[in-house]
Amino acid sequence: MNKYKKWATGGVAVSIVGILVGCGNANSTTGGSAPAPTNTSNQAVTNTATNTSTNLPANASTNSVTNTTTGTNATSTDQTTSNTTRPSSTTSASMVHLNLTNAQIKTIETSVNRVNGNSNAMTFGNGRKVYVPNQVPQGQQFLNADSGANVVFGAYVSLDFRGFTVSLGSQQPSQLAIRKSNSVKLSNGATGTWYVSDSTTGGTTYYFMDSMGKTYISLYSSLKTVSQAQIEQMAGSMVFLGAQQ
Repeated sequence: MNKYKKWATGGVAVSIVGILVGCGNANSTTGGSAPAPTNTSNQAVTNTATNTSTNLPANASTNSVTNTTTGTNATSTDQTTSNTTRPSSTTSASMVHLNLTNAQIKTIETSVNRVNGNSNAMTFGNGRKVYVPNQVPQGQQFLNADSGANVVFGAYVSLDFRGFTVSLGSQQPSQLAIRKSNSVKLSNGATGTWYVSDSTTGGTTYYFMDSMGKTYISLYSSLKTVSQAQIEQMAGSMVFLGAQQ
């Protein structure tokens, strides 16, 4: 084996810097085309991730809630639309089980009845079901329920929480001044999509939309006291309220 003792070696330096921007916002990637990498054993690769936190205006609320958790998310209304679907984020502040009191459930039943629904079955609008998040961010509280019919949601029942609203509608939301951001694969297997409203004097609103059966579900917030990751986790934990009573 003596003739194989000497080998000529060459150095190949490859530097790869990956920039991963945000969770739950439009994915925008910059950078020129790089030469095809050379296959080399023990090649060092360095990835650098940047996550930017953005706090946005709060939804108006006079209710005081303690132990409020402020989420971390990166969202830019200047980003371009992405057509890719990413997995739902799993890193967020503490999530807790939603416990509704009898009085709160009665409030929801009253709203269901106002749109000629069946409060005993928790259905409305020709078989649409009332869903609630099974998990909510710690410190979030159910405040009120409302219902009606409009060109945006059709027949709807909405559930207002301190930092976000859940709207359950009979049709795909339409005629909203919003633009598509990106799609997300939820933990329950469904795929939801983020939309961003045009910035107004009242601030920017972020909508996360998906559906369960015949019910169209929209969770929307200014993301002041909840994060995009938490919204996604709530969307993935939605359960039929009729089965929880």
